[in-house]
Amino acid sequence: DHSTTLRLAAGRQENMGQFSAETYSLPGSLLSGNQHDELSARLETLASKPGTSKSAIVSDALCEYLNRRATREVDDLLKHRLDRISTQLGRIERDASVLIETLSLYVRFQLTVTAPLPEADRAGRAVGRERFRRFVDQVGRQLATGRSIGAPADGEGAI
Repeated sequence: DHSTTLRLAAGRQENMGQFSAETYSLPGSLLSGNQHDELSARLETLASKPGTSKSAIVSDALCEYLNRRATREVDDLLKHRLDRISTQLGRIERDASVLIETLSLYVRFQLTVTAPLPEADRAGRAVGRERFRRFVDQVGRQLATGRSIGAPADGEGAI
């Protein structure tokens, strides 16, 4: 007799023509005997279609499983990075809110304590326009050089 017995996971014997297989449950297996039988039956059904084989089906299933697991690991890494970026954006948003509130309070205070110039004071208005133009130019230069607006420019002392 040239038949060979193969041991498979589930605890039963199968005759595969010239070969027979005995199945048994692997120690620590998460599947019960019924689940093994159900999986084996589903595998048989899929493998019965022309152009398919059990090994090709199991190989494809294993590749898909491993790919999903690798994807999950990448997702976990990206989640940590996205959480960190989210925290940084929250800080930037908070800082921007503080700056906007600070500027608005300063402007309100300045407008409250500074008396408006009379309409007839053309010289005072011209000086105000010139000071504002220089202020806007200075802000433009600071932004163009990438320096902080709060840092003094070259050759200028601190305020």
